[in-house]
Amino acid sequence: MTDRLPGEEIARLSGRDMGFGKYLPGVPLLLFALAAHVGPLTATDWPLTGLNLDLTRIAIIALVTYGLMIVHELIHWVVLQGWGARARIRFGFWGGQVLTGDQPMTRTQFAMMLLAPLVLLTPLTCALTWWLYPSGIWWPVALAGTAHAAGCCVDAYLAAWMTRLPAGSLIVNRYPEPLRVFRPANVS
Repeated sequence: MTDRLPGEEIARLSGRDMGFGKYLPGVPLLLFALAAHVGPLTATDWPLTGLNLDLTRIAIIALVTYGLMIVHELIHWVVLQGWGARARIRFGFWGGQVLTGDQPMTRTQFAMMLLAPLVLLTPLTCALTWWLYPSGIWWPVALAGTAHAAGCCVDAYLAAWMTRLPAGSLIVNRYPEPLRVFRPANVS
C-alpha cells in the first residue's frame, strides 16, 4: 500500500456510515427481478409448474445463488483488471469481496464496476429461467436470480451515492479503510 493519495480528501464512506439505507435499493431490485424472471412466463398458456420446493430444489437454489455470488465478484474483478487495477478477490461463507488496492478510479469507472454484475447476470438468469421452464426446474433459477439482483443493493446504493460527488472525483477503496473520495490535485 502506498501513501500517495490523489489529492484532497473530500468524502469518506464506510459500511457503518451507510446504515440500513444500503439495503433499500434491494426492494425495487427484488420486485423488478421477480417480474423479469417470472413475468413473461405468466403470459403463456403454460401452467406455472415446478413451484414445489423440496429439499433438492432448496439445495439447487442455495448452490445457484452461491455460484452467482462467485461470478458476481469475478465480474467486478475482471472490470477492475481491465482498468489496470491490481485487484484481489476474497471469498467467504457469506460472500465475496473484491479489494481494489491503491488504484484511484473515476466515479464513472467505479459505478460501472459496481453495476456490471447486475447488468450482466440479471438478463442471463432471466434467459436461463425461460429456457429451463419446460423442464420444470425453472423456479430455483428464477429465485436465485431474483435473490442475486436484490443482493446487488449495496452496489446500487454506492453507485447512487457517487452521483452526488463532484465531477472529476477519484475514488480509492483500500479495505478495511472506508471508501475515500478525492478531488484531484489539479482541480480547484
